Amino acid sequence: MLNTKHSRRTEKKMIIVVIFLMTASISYASFLDRELSTMSRKFAGEIERSGMGKSVTLGVSNFNCLDLSMSQRQIGTGIAELLVSALNKEKGDTIILIERNQISKVLEEQKIYLSGMTEQSAVEKVGKVLGVKILITGDISIEGDAYAVNARAVSTETGKILASYKTALPITEFENKAKHYIIQRRESTAFYFGYLSNYVTPVTGVTTTKNGVTISDVSLLNNMLDVIIFGGRAFFSDYVAFDIAMLMGYRSSGDHALAYVDNISFKVNNNLDSVKSFGTSFGTAFTLYGVYPINPATDFFIGPGYELWSIGGGEFLNFSSVTLSYGIEWRFSSGIGIDIFGKYPLFNSSDIETIYNYNTTIMKFPMAKFGPSFAANLIFYF
Repeated sequence: MLNTKHSRRTEKKMIIVVIFLMTASISYASFLDRELSTMSRKFAGEIERSGMGKSVTLGVSNFNCLDLSMSQRQIGTGIAELLVSALNKEKGDTIILIERNQISKVLEEQKIYLSGMTEQSAVEKVGKVLGVKILITGDISIEGDAYAVNARAVSTETGKILASYKTALPITEFENKAKHYIIQRRESTAFYFGYLSNYVTPVTGVTTTKNGVTISDVSLLNNMLDVIIFGGRAFFSDYVAFDIAMLMGYRSSGDHALAYVDNISFKVNNNLDSVKSFGTSFGTAFTLYGVYPINPATDFFIGPGYELWSIGGGEFLNFSSVTLSYGIEWRFSSGIGIDIFGKYPLFNSSDIETIYNYNTTIMKFPMAKFGPSFAANLIFYF
């Protein structure tokens, strides 16, 4: 009997907790809608009380983003579109709401830009072009985990602010609701793979003599090192990223080089028995990028890098290189993009040396050095 009573009490407590959590969840999920409705009612009420007549034309412009990344992602457009939807529900018969696509088309044709719309001259110009009596505009910025919105309804005839409203909209909730109007946020981590071609230049004007054998003037018949890339990228912010990549060479110029031995030309790998080819090369690259948005889907990257190579499976000289990397990334969907990158070596720790065995004489000889490279990658954000 006691167990039955205890079980019933437990069930009641669980039901109360579930109801509370569901109520809290519904309340939080509707916060954005409540704020947009409150803002719309305030604007509609003030406009109707302004005594501007029975037919008041009203337009909503893109909000001015105070952060570059927000502007690139068209957050100001998202706020305007959601506000128009809310105004359509709250406005009375005296307000005629101008379609957003009509406003954008006219402004683009007239080359009128919407930043700084609170200036009377700009507002008056917009009013004349669009034929609207009132323009709703404003600013938006980031404050913690919310978008801080400062909206204003301005008379295009007098420049007077008829009503204003400030609010903070949760970023996640807003971006979910405005997903059809904004550029979705790029994920903070990514994986990519691709192809890199590294230009290799020969070391000339160097002579090595041992046991009466002289090797000099290596030249490369094929001067490109082909590399497969696998890498990852992490974004610390919209403007800073760190990159780490594994580099695996699979074909190169090391198999086809000429050298002079006692003033006679020889093919290096055939006649001098070079131990390994560049094609068994492995490397690791670390790069710190500054990221500069070009448009909502395209970024420019530039930054210093450091590479550590094991050439010829370690039987060539291991060496490192300091590089300058730069390139463009284009995202053709929210999670997939293409990279086109270049690298320029600023400093190499040494030339690439190899070991030659000629008539039982084993010699180390500087063979080549790395030059500029370019890469093309397919990148996946997650």
